[in-house]
Amino acid sequence: MIMRRNLVSIQRVQSIKPIENADMIEVAQILGWNIVVKKGEFKVDELVVYFEIDSYLPVDDTRFEFLAKSSYRKSLEQQRKEGYRIKTLKLRGVVSQGLVMKVSDFPEIENRFIIEGEEVTVLDVVKWDPPEISSGNVIGKNGKPFGIPTTDEIRIQSMEDILEKFIGKPYYITLKYDGTSCSIYSYNGHSGVTSRDMDLTVPESSADDNPYTTMYRSIKEKIERLGRNIVIQGELCGPRIQKNKLGLQQYKWCVFDAYDLDTRAYLDYDELKKLCFDNTLDMVSLLEEGEEYPAEYNLEYLLKKADCKYPNGNTAEGIVVRLKSMEQLAGEKVVTRASFKVINNKYLLKDDQ
Repeated sequence: MIMRRNLVSIQRVQSIKPIENADMIEVAQILGWNIVVKKGEFKVDELVVYFEIDSYLPVDDTRFEFLAKSSYRKSLEQQRKEGYRIKTLKLRGVVSQGLVMKVSDFPEIENRFIIEGEEVTVLDVVKWDPPEISSGNVIGKNGKPFGIPTTDEIRIQSMEDILEKFIGKPYYITLKYDGTSCSIYSYNGHSGVTSRDMDLTVPESSADDNPYTTMYRSIKEKIERLGRNIVIQGELCGPRIQKNKLGLQQYKWCVFDAYDLDTRAYLDYDELKKLCFDNTLDMVSLLEEGEEYPAEYNLEYLLKKADCKYPNGNTAEGIVVRLKSMEQLAGEKVVTRASFKVINNKYLLKDDQ
């Protein structure tokens, strides 16, 4: 089982509910998401095209022109320089997360057999990502070497049924840090550092370092001493990274995973903890762990749990829930350790990157 995020997919309208004191709009439920739509435009059980939040739509497609006023963005960091970003909104007191459109709006998919849950790849939609570093000299090339995996965990609203498979299994919950992904690796005697999507060039002189390469130099010897082909993945936080909502005065790199490049598997939780302890590496903050995931930890409960703050009092991005070990979930082989993120809705409503 690969838990991967689909930006655009065919989904079914599960329910439609009215909004108090609203004559023109109502709420449609898609998967675990609520989306504000025009009243009467969609019906329960109808198959629709659903765009997740952080979808970045092209401006040259006239079907999306209605988004110009609310969603137009420019970015020097994206593969698309301008577009329409789908983000969390609050309308008439209701949180709306995503965009729903008719299948009939898209002839390229309307005239063929469509399946609920199918990813729609024919539309030119990419993921909106904020700048990884707001300034500084970051040089690299697209793609990462040696099969290093990209960190982009699925949001629980897009795979709510996974919760049933977590019940009764060893788990842990960590705080989700608001920074940028930074992976430090060692493979056959060669070590290096990557951002979320790029293998980065390490300057000859530390005077020319950026936050990624500064962090790499600080643990280079540690990872090389391990004597194994491995990548350690963490969140890099601090000044000039995102909006530094943790309020850090210096860069801090907190580990959340480690991946064996020979076995192509993530380390179990206990092995990850030992690796970090033995090598004095910080881990992301542990909020809770247990030997049996509670049945009452449903979507509603997790969203409340994600409504938390960082130590400095700023609204936290949310939480990440993981199983402790690589194991089978109801007969489905877990290719990566089963995990998902729960983003704090208050964070999303404040975020306008």
